[in-house]
Amino acid sequence: HLTDARHQYGMWVLEGDGVEKDEVKGIELLRQCALQWKSPFAYYDLAKCYIDGKGVEVDYTRAIAYLYEALGNGHPHAKKEIERALALQKIEMKEEAAGHNGTTSRNPLDDI
Repeated sequence: HLTDARHQYGMWVLEGDGVEKDEVKGIELLRQCALQWKSPFAYYDLAKCYIDGKGVEVDYTRAIAYLYEALGNGHPHAKKEIERALALQKIEMKEEAAGHNGTTSRNPLDDI
């Protein structure tokens, strides 16, 4: 199937698997497969890029939106990944609210 082939090529470009690595182009190919052809696997892999910051800035809100599209289009693992993304987003929001700016280690003497 053409959509599957384009999705696979996008992943190869993203990872540099047998072709020159180009994360920006890989993301664009995945986005095209997801948005134009409603590929659940492209939506899923695109969401994972936004969760992991691969080729794009980490963006849990966007990742979750793509995962819901993947779920709606029949991806078998999207529901579990939505739960993970929501948990990561919650952690990020708590850290931002606490003023940690995404850092996990903090000097307790700063509070003195």
